[in-house]
Amino acid sequence: NKQFRVGKFHKKKRFATALVGGETVVDVFDGEEMEWHLPHAKGRRMIGRAGGIAGRGLIGEGGGDAGDDDSYGSSDLCYRLTFQSRNRDKVLNRYLRHVYQVFEEMCPELQLFTWCWSECLRAGGWRPMESRHPKTFDTIAMDGELKRSIVDDLERFVARRDFYKKNGDPWKRGYLLYGPPGTGKSSVVAAMSNHLKFNLYVMELGNIRSDYELRHALLSIQNKSIVVFEDIDCCPELHARSDSDGNDESTDQNIPNFTLSTMLNCIDGVWSSHGEERIIVFTTNHKDVLDPALIRPGRMDMHIHLSYCTPEAFRSLAAIYLEVERNHPLLEEIGELLQTVDVTPAALAEELRKGSDGDVILQQVVDFLNQKKLGKGEKKNLMGGSIDSKPVVSVDFAT
Repeated sequence: NKQFRVGKFHKKKRFATALVGGETVVDVFDGEEMEWHLPHAKGRRMIGRAGGIAGRGLIGEGGGDAGDDDSYGSSDLCYRLTFQSRNRDKVLNRYLRHVYQVFEEMCPELQLFTWCWSECLRAGGWRPMESRHPKTFDTIAMDGELKRSIVDDLERFVARRDFYKKNGDPWKRGYLLYGPPGTGKSSVVAAMSNHLKFNLYVMELGNIRSDYELRHALLSIQNKSIVVFEDIDCCPELHARSDSDGNDESTDQNIPNFTLSTMLNCIDGVWSSHGEERIIVFTTNHKDVLDPALIRPGRMDMHIHLSYCTPEAFRSLAAIYLEVERNHPLLEEIGELLQTVDVTPAALAEELRKGSDGDVILQQVVDFLNQKKLGKGEKKNLMGGSIDSKPVVSVDFAT
């Protein structure tokens, strides 16, 4: 008799099964038996060091570590594969590829991974969930030229495996998204993931306790993934050195934090060659406070400035939310107002969600922008000076 665990992931219709420690299942491939054995928890770490086959836990839904006795540390969950020695080439060249292909077919949805820490186990691990963010480059409102440059760069990156290999470079690409809050940085990341069909790994650096944990987290990321470091300007370890000197009071002395050198080695140093076809994205509201070594060419290859809404970006917004023609008479007036006031795409999208009648909503946007302009004029008079608020959308390619 075999023992299995049966469970069900949140928002999933089907049940999933997992082996219990000490159990074995037999698979038949091309007429040959392949035995998969899940050792008890105490023996798994040794098997992993000896080259065991890493597993995922529950079978049937993809993701999660419910098959493990632990809730974290999925990298320690390994299966022992046993087969006849005469089948060695068949296993290495065909069977394992077949297993991985079946696994990918079982998990067609994109996944979002977050790094979690277990105080009980004193270990961390990536926790998966289904990524359902609907944003694509077709539904994102931004400058058309900027959008095309991003899409072209992404497609050029995934198509140049041989180029990177020939030049001896790690197959990775870095993007820095910077600008005020509400300008669409997270939406661009989601659109990148959906466009390439890459999983997302979101790293909150404030939760990292040591260099070892940071290195372990980044080295356990799968290929064909986007690693996102959101709001990195909020992390003192990554500030320019002149900004951090003598300013350690804000750091909790009881928690050992990571160092900048470890971060740099993981994204563009000795450790960066571990894995391939990866994209690293930094988002920040304040590019100027970051250490220049972190965003230099070779680490952040493309700097994308997402600023306040431009007339062209608003035309895209209006077409998406209201399905109005791009030559609607009110769009011209709105475009002129956007040249004089600072408004984020997020704020304008909220205005467009208030109804479905294009004429009515666009007039409300005109009123909204006029109020902003009036408030800006009052602020200007109080300050006794002028304010340059012309929207800027730009992209820089590091060379």
